[in-house]
Amino acid sequence: MFVLGPGELLIVIVVGVGVLLYLLPAFIAGVRHHQNQGAIFVLNLLLGWTILGWIASLVWVCTSVDPRILGGTSPLRTARELIPPPIPGLTETPRTVSAAAAAPLRFCADCGSPRPETGAFCPRCGTQFA
Repeated sequence: MFVLGPGELLIVIVVGVGVLLYLLPAFIAGVRHHQNQGAIFVLNLLLGWTILGWIASLVWVCTSVDPRILGGTSPLRTARELIPPPIPGLTETPRTVSAAAAAPLRFCADCGSPRPETGAFCPRCGTQFA
């Protein structure tokens, strides 16, 4: 039976944590379902030993994720995906504008609210129109 001493156990822990930190961008790409996760993994694996390659893969994984790649299983959803599509045949048709509605508006001299064409009193303040 093989038993690790305290020194060997410490080395195994340090190497394990080092490998996890080294492959951190690849793990993040997998969790985020990044559309380029394979390329990020290759960059991280081959050039991660250069600090510049590791930083480049980390920056790349932090770029936005294409929502079409995510599918329905990821919690990262856009608001556009949550809005249901319009139902065919129930869309609103454009309305024609009546001649009375197209006439220029008149306003009450006292309160400034729009006044109706047919009314003799302002509906807001009660002023009588001349």
